[in-house]
Amino acid sequence: MIAGTLEILVVEDEQDARENLRDLLEQEGYRVTLARSLAELDALAPDDWSHFDVAVLDRRFPEGIIDPLLPRIRRLAPHCALILLTAWCEQEGMLAALRGGVADYLTKPLDPDVLRASLHRLLRLREAEQRAQAAEQLASLGQMLVVLAHEGRNALNRAKIALQFVKATGEGDPQLAPVLETGLAGCRDLERLFNDLRHQAGPIQLDLHPCDLYRVARDAWDDLAARRAGRSARLILEGAQEARDCRADPFRIKQVFRNLFENSLNCATDPVEVRVACKAIAPQGRPALRISVRDNGPGFSPQTRRQAFNPFFTTRHDGSGLGLSITRRIVEAHGGWITLTPSSPGAEVLILLPLEGPDPALSILETATALLPDPMFHDPAEPIPR
Repeated sequence: MIAGTLEILVVEDEQDARENLRDLLEQEGYRVTLARSLAELDALAPDDWSHFDVAVLDRRFPEGIIDPLLPRIRRLAPHCALILLTAWCEQEGMLAALRGGVADYLTKPLDPDVLRASLHRLLRLREAEQRAQAAEQLASLGQMLVVLAHEGRNALNRAKIALQFVKATGEGDPQLAPVLETGLAGCRDLERLFNDLRHQAGPIQLDLHPCDLYRVARDAWDDLAARRAGRSARLILEGAQEARDCRADPFRIKQVFRNLFENSLNCATDPVEVRVACKAIAPQGRPALRISVRDNGPGFSPQTRRQAFNPFFTTRHDGSGLGLSITRRIVEAHGGWITLTPSSPGAEVLILLPLEGPDPALSILETATALLPDPMFHDPAEPIPR
């Protein structure tokens, strides 16, 4: 189960049942909000509903049944999955509720395993819907990407040849050589990215090596020197020694860090502080790293957390909406998992990355409960010198 990715509203008039539900759901890693009555439920505004992914609703209250409120809830929160609870197995009422858009109908006394299974199904369904939407969006631009990649590579090859010629004829200039090598390295990165565009529908190909994640993060930060020019911004690296010996594709991981750092620079006001903290963990005995990338910006809204990884979703008028989508593909290609947290203040991205690279025999997605924030994870560690 991927925990910590659902925010759940529980509406139950019996205090013991309400508290038991909260304890159960919080143990599973979900964020829970409680309401006690139909009046409290009816008072929720659209902005309130925007926070919730699932609502677990008792059907009968002292003041009546919840059924008349269901159409309004569906209008206010079409994204929110509804689970009804009832002490009576009323077939006619159950069918009416399901026809009205209720996702599941559970009987009391509630079996915790049945509720867990229902939430698992909803989570998997949501993931499938998001992936289907992403695939449809990418397919609509598939042909354009192929043309762009083909024409872009042609122009890139001309620039690469010109740089190589200048490098060969200007070997005596010690100041020119490093500049040209930087330009050629940029050409090589672009060439690889254009190859990716041509094969966008296929899986990401990794070139795995022992990788120092801190060095890769510093390189990504340095790549953004032009974006930081004239600004007050600093990168802080903290955490586990294991991050210096992770089996990964350095080029791909640098893309991940660069995309995240660029988002921080775009959203945070000066002075910008970006903190990368790694912690060694071993979910189900498999060595892994839990990586936090946190800034001091405004953080993520509930809508952003739900849609940020969808291709072409952006909150900026000049953004492409592809950065986080590409980032997730890279992390998942490594056998890892990524999420945006509802942290405050600032924005935080959490990544679970296996130390030994992807293993097709194991699914690290099923161990993502290890990503749940704990007090130790955010304790200040010894900073790694820049």
